[in-house]
Amino acid sequence: MIAFSFVLSFIMSHFSRNRLYDFIFATAPGGIMDISLIAYDFKANTSQVALFTTDKINFSDKFLYHFYKNVMKEAKNKKRVLKRK
Repeated sequence: MIAFSFVLSFIMSHFSRNRLYDFIFATAPGGIMDISLIAYDFKANTSQVALFTTDKINFSDKFLYHFYKNVMKEAKNKKRVLKRK
């Protein structure tokens, strides 16, 4: 998880005009307020960190919703197949 966070932070900072420091905090696991307060202590841009963290949470919610929806659909189909046999 830590390695993925650093790799993602480096890629995002490489393709944008923001600092690596901001993206390291934005990709860290944790809540919006927690990460923003820690970023403030380290003199990172807290508004960008909060925005990127919010985007991360929204993306995760949408991804997980569709992922679980497909998993449940597959589980339901397997139950139907097992009942027919």
